Amino acid sequence: MNYATPPRHTVCKSRAYEKFIKSKPCIVCDKRPAQLHHVDRARGNASLCVPLCDDHHVGIYDGAYHNRAVSKFKEREAFEFHYAVNLDHVCLNLLAEFLNDY
Repeated sequence: MNYATPPRHTVCKSRAYEKFIKSKPCIVCDKRPAQLHHVDRARGNASLCVPLCDDHHVGIYDGAYHNRAVSKFKEREAFEFHYAVNLDHVCLNLLAEFLNDY
């Protein structure tokens, strides 16, 4: 088992955690308010969420996660490359921060 990433089969449904994620700034530009983005389309799994501003989530930037010019199967890869970010690490760090404060 790889402990560097949150387990994909574990489903966490927590309104408190979703509220915590939304209270954070965008992981790209620190802009607020942030939207809840489900990594790898893991809807219903709060542990696989990151905060993204509207522009970086679905917006105007070429590097927006849901950029219509990028195949939905390549969105994550393109986003991580464009912004030099590892979404698994971001998810894990946010979850650890939440659990530490909880």
